[in-house]
Amino acid sequence: MVLDSLVDGLIDGEAPHRSIQLSKLREQPAALRRLVVQRLADEAAGSLAPGVARRADDIASLSDQGTAMLDVPGGVRAVATRGTLRFIRRAGLDS
Repeated sequence: MVLDSLVDGLIDGEAPHRSIQLSKLREQPAALRRLVVQRLADEAAGSLAPGVARRADDIASLSDQGTAMLDVPGGVRAVATRGTLRFIRRAGLDS
């Protein structure tokens, strides 16, 4: 419950279109960073997207400039646009 509240407090918007500023994500301890990216990925997938949390550091290192993308497990893609991170389902993939 406490961790859920912490994660929810860091994420902006309403599911399934929630996001977080990369700068805010980078400031978090590694364990909390993993929980945040996993929550966003699960919501984008519409179900569990296993394995995304282990890519949290790669995701947090996406560029703040322009648009950067990273395909991650669970049929989702991390998309960073001008410093804002969100996840989308990858087209043609079932999670």
